[in-house]
Order: sequence, then structure tokens, then C-alpha cells
Amino acid sequence: MPPILGRMSSPPSPTSALTTDARVRSYDLAAWLYDWVVASTIYHRFVWGMPPEEHTAFAERALTHSRQGETLDAGAGSLLFTAGPYRATTRSLTLLDGSARMLERARRRLGASANEPRIHLRQGDLYALPFAAARFDNVFHFGVLHCLDRPEQCLTELARVARPGAALFLSCLVLGRSRGDALLRRLERAGHVARPRTAGEVTALLSHAGFSVNESRTQGSFLFIEARSAK
Repeated sequence: MPPILGRMSSPPSPTSALTTDARVRSYDLAAWLYDWVVASTIYHRFVWGMPPEEHTAFAERALTHSRQGETLDAGAGSLLFTAGPYRATTRSLTLLDGSARMLERARRRLGASANEPRIHLRQGDLYALPFAAARFDNVFHFGVLHCLDRPEQCLTELARVARPGAALFLSCLVLGRSRGDALLRRLERAGHVARPRTAGEVTALLSHAGFSVNESRTQGSFLFIEARSAK
């Protein structure tokens, strides 16, 4: 699941890691490759220590254990693991991502459901969400936070658009497993992810943004969190 950030403003220096804006452009240019790699069971089990089906299961849990009402998926990407649950639910869904190419793939995965009034596909920036305050009953943020250089700003924006007591379901890569840690460090040096964090650091960021964590668990290199807006 790709990062959701602003558009490319200037090309990165050839001697530096990719800028966060450049990551969005990279997903635009190679959305199909991203999906092909990330969908691989071998890749997920060997590198991250968990089956990719866990992402779909977490999305299904988010839909069944959160409030009725408007739901935002912030950083929805191509819906690689979530298209099935989103087609099956009757929820009102706003699916936002920074990459137009990823949203095109998301639309194709949704099929006829993409034309239903309850589903809204929108391009936007996680650092400046294009929504009024306290709009959403639920906020989903799957597999994105580890790509963000300014996670505090992103989480503050998620808290801003969440209604009081809104549910937050979040997953991200964290440190804590040697094989996964080694690849995260390499990806960081290449500019593909931000500075890797521990589960404790992510929990602290959520608390600072105004979320109260109810449950958290790690599976392989992934952290899965269920929280509530504390506003």
C-alpha cells in the first residue's frame, strides 16, 4: 500500500535519496510493478514474516468493528488487499491517495462498485487533507505510515478530520525482526521509506496526535493498531 503525499514539485538530486514527493511519482510510473511485488506470498512471508492475506483480514475487521457512518481510507492505494471487502460492504467510503495511477487501478479493482454513490475516489495529500474537521466516523490508514517523513503531521490531519470517538485502524512496518529490519534500513537509504520506527514509537505518535490505542499487535514486521479519537 503506497504512501499518499503531495505531487512531485522538483526532481530529486541524483546524489540524494528520493524525496517524499518523488515517491508518489514513482508509484505513478510503476504502479503495476508495485502491485506485482507486494501481492507475492513469497515476498511477504520471507521478507516481512507474514502472509499477505493478513492485510485483507485486518480491513475486514476494521469494517465490522468500527462505527457505522462515513469512512475514510487515507492512503488507499490500488486497493490491492482491500477491494474485496470494500465491494462487499454497504459503508460510505472515501478512498484517497496521492497517486492518480494507483487510483485508476483501484477503480478497476472495484468494478461496478466504483460507480456506486457510496464510494468516492479522490486524489489528495495526507499532509493537508481536503476535508472539513470532524467529518469521518472511521479512519483507515493501511501500510502507509512507514513511508512518511512527517508522520506527526499526517496523524494530526487524521485526528482533525475524525469525529469525537471515531475509530482508527492503522497498520505499518516497524522495527523488531532482524530480516525485516535489515531491509527497512536498506529501503531507507534508498529513499523508499522514512526512518524506521519501533511499535512503541508509533504508539507514542498516535497518542501525541490525540488517539487512544485500544489494541495493538505485531505480526512479522507489521504493526496492527486499533484506536479511538480522544477528542
